Amino acid sequence: MINQINTRLIDDNPGLLILPDVKKVIMLFTRKILSEYPEKIVNIILYGSYARGEFHQESDIDILVLTTDDSWNIKKGIMTIGFDMYPEFGIMISAKVMTEEQFSKIKKNLFMQQVSQDGIAVV
Repeated sequence: MINQINTRLIDDNPGLLILPDVKKVIMLFTRKILSEYPEKIVNIILYGSYARGEFHQESDIDILVLTTDDSWNIKKGIMTIGFDMYPEFGIMISAKVMTEEQFSKIKKNLFMQQVSQDGIAVV
């Protein structure tokens, strides 16, 4: 699946226009979900305005989390981790959670094509 996503890594991209505090939030979110669901996370991809370098003060952090499990508890847990970080950091993490299989089925969708084109692997 990762070969369908732009394989740029967040740490290997010095030209990426992400503020240090935002990168810190992304990495903290990543560590938290990997810690909570170590066997379930396949890939974590930053997409949207931060990935394109077109963010503004009101931008949220768009992250696609690919999992091995389609359970509502995992989706809810990942989204809650992102939501719970808002009070501390003042930036919203909008996590979209789906399985690799679901992503493959809708990869021709315009939204998913944009994720594939602009997405940056976090891990």
